[in-house]
Amino acid sequence: MKHLLTALMVLGWVGTVSAQQPKVTSVRVFADQDFARFMVDGIVYNRATTFQWTVGSTHVLSAALPNGFGPGSLPQDSDLGPPANCADLTPTDDPTQQVDATCTRRFQFSGWSDSSGIQAVLGTTILVTADPAISYYKASFAQTIRVRLIVYGQLNQQPSGPPSCTASRPPGTLYPGVVSVGGQCYWNSTDIWVAPGAALLLGASPYYGYAFLGFTVNGAPPQNSGSISVLTPLILIAQFTPGKMVRFFSEPTGLNVLIDRTPVPTLAPDADTSAFATSFPVPGLFFWAESSKHILAAPSPQVDRFGNAWMFDSFSNGMGLNSIYTARETNVPESITAKFIRGAYYDIFTNPGGLKLKIDGRDNWPDHYFVWALGSKHQISAPLEIVDVKGRKLRFKGWSNGAAAAQEITVDQDAVDNSKRLIATYEMLGRVTVQSVTVGAPVKVDGVDCTTPCTVDKAVGEKVAISAASITVSSMERLDFVSWWDGGSAERVVTIQGPDPVVVGATFRKAYLLRTASEPDGGAVVRPDQASPDGFYPENSQLTLVAESSPGYRFRRWEGDVSGTYKVAALTMDGPKLVRALMETVPYLAEGGVKNAAGETPDAVVAAGSLISIFGASLAPDLVVGPSNPLAQTIAGVTVRTADRLLPLLFVSPEQINAQLPSDLEDGDYKLQVRWEGHPDIEGKFTLVRNAPGLFTQTADSKTFALALHESGKLITPESPALRGETVSIFGTGFGPYERSAPDGFALPAATKLALADKLELLGGETPIETAWSGAAPGFVGMTVTRFTLPADTPAGTPLELRVRINGRESNKVQLPVE
Repeated sequence: MKHLLTALMVLGWVGTVSAQQPKVTSVRVFADQDFARFMVDGIVYNRATTFQWTVGSTHVLSAALPNGFGPGSLPQDSDLGPPANCADLTPTDDPTQQVDATCTRRFQFSGWSDSSGIQAVLGTTILVTADPAISYYKASFAQTIRVRLIVYGQLNQQPSGPPSCTASRPPGTLYPGVVSVGGQCYWNSTDIWVAPGAALLLGASPYYGYAFLGFTVNGAPPQNSGSISVLTPLILIAQFTPGKMVRFFSEPTGLNVLIDRTPVPTLAPDADTSAFATSFPVPGLFFWAESSKHILAAPSPQVDRFGNAWMFDSFSNGMGLNSIYTARETNVPESITAKFIRGAYYDIFTNPGGLKLKIDGRDNWPDHYFVWALGSKHQISAPLEIVDVKGRKLRFKGWSNGAAAAQEITVDQDAVDNSKRLIATYEMLGRVTVQSVTVGAPVKVDGVDCTTPCTVDKAVGEKVAISAASITVSSMERLDFVSWWDGGSAERVVTIQGPDPVVVGATFRKAYLLRTASEPDGGAVVRPDQASPDGFYPENSQLTLVAESSPGYRFRRWEGDVSGTYKVAALTMDGPKLVRALMETVPYLAEGGVKNAAGETPDAVVAAGSLISIFGASLAPDLVVGPSNPLAQTIAGVTVRTADRLLPLLFVSPEQINAQLPSDLEDGDYKLQVRWEGHPDIEGKFTLVRNAPGLFTQTADSKTFALALHESGKLITPESPALRGETVSIFGTGFGPYERSAPDGFALPAATKLALADKLELLGGETPIETAWSGAAPGFVGMTVTRFTLPADTPAGTPLELRVRINGRESNKVQLPVE
């Protein structure tokens, strides 16, 4: 049998033998407000619920709950919890209203709608048929939230309040006061229903005998007034308490006081302040809570109905202005009198008007109309000099009462009976205004620096000294004074003629610094066609610049504020300028640049075989010293040639070359060529004579002395001077031929003795000194040594001036330190 059933199911026959199943649809029913309830088929629900209904079946949906809003218990189902008792709410039979389980939210039904968007009629109960096309039904409600106001009496007792919040307390009632909630007046405890989020303004007015302490909201600290926002159910308690009666009077009567910074009229002496004698509140009558604090003051001055001025003096309880009064003993009434004394009117002015005066230590009074108490003292001070709103300076002349600039006034009865007026009279000073075309240019006014435009104020007849000069703006810019507008001298004196301003104007002109340079430094001199002692030129000057090459340099191009490859350039001085001439080095031999290597000699000639110095520029790449024995003919790619012969070289450098002339040259004029590989050859001239003596020197302590040796071979210096009677050796070159020839370029051996061929004279000052020997210096190239005994009568402690003479030609002079 089991196998047969299985086969029938596979063949699909089971469905033909079983009953057809009914169709079911899902439907969701809900309310659009939390806490609102609805009924489905007689059962109450408080949340959205989904139902499985047979298609075509009918169902009852209702928003009307049994006993929905009124005394008794709300209906209950398994999801709603225990029933709520809302017996303290105002009953209603309206089926469209319901209240939540806490009795604090009320819902006003507005209608049913379904998923098709069709809005049903406003009836609370509808009959619906299950239809797959309808997926939900919604019950719409308008929600209000309960604000429970606790004031006085039984809850929701009618009437809840007076028609007006300013109405008096009805006779025979015990209401402590009236409160205002959202603009509605209440004197009984009641429930107020408002929309969620509503803002309610709060206010309260106590009746006679009571003081208002404030509102408490859900137990929070009291607040006197303001507003509350209703988001949840609230309990609002208006707290009143019996108050202490405080009455305010004034002497004289009819004046006002300030209570908690509010102006209040005082009571008449015969005023009836008993309960219900008049409507409450009564101006000047207060009921204050125990321990409450209040600020007592009074407007001062005040004017009574007769036009008399009064100044506050004190309160009858000993308090002064802005005192803090604390209410004590609420069962004991208290009267407080504000006492005033007469005041005097004082009008204090200046002529011309609007000037500031210092009155009782202040100069910022809104006006100069004062009311001062009888017997009071006041300090009034007029500045000796003052500036008006237009910037003009005025000088004090006197008060209308003849007093000094600073005076003290005591208010007497005459001032009370008769208004007083004081006038401070001022005279306007003359003014000199110094201006300049260039705003901010400084000048001197009465010897003091003054930045234009500047002013000086003085009395008529006084003098003002004014001067102007060039002004340094920066290291590269200045303002040069040109002239005054009226052509006056740079230093002048202006006499004040009257109060009308005198304007003196200065004209300045900008000047800018021109900086010139060459690269390498010293390679050229840049010369403008217009001379300037300090390099500054007037603005927009047109200059022509010329780059004058220094020896050994050639102009290449301009750099900086001019450009080009021609050594003449144009420049406009429209600002500080920097011009640089870029130079390149070229070999150069100075005119007369071939000299005795020992130094400057009286005759510009040289001798055969002597050492010479060749002066110029860019002669060699650097200072390079050659070998000392034998001398080289080429050093650092540099050679020197004369008479088609290469000269032995001691050293080469960019500015100087030292070499030895051939010893067999005949007297006469010669040309000398210097060649530096990679550079053009240069040529110089020199004259060769038989004798061209020169003495070598040394430098010690920035002073020049003879190159000389002691007998011991040590150098003679200021610290080691020559001794009288010792043999001294001095060195030179160009003394002429020797008795026999010596090889050029080679240092003579130590044992070699080559005496001079010509007679040598040695002079100490103008006195001849006998020499022991003069000839080639062993160990040196091209140098001569002369030995002599220092005379015993040589002055001590003073350098001896030495020179040599050969065949009438003299050497340079040298100083020999002597002990």
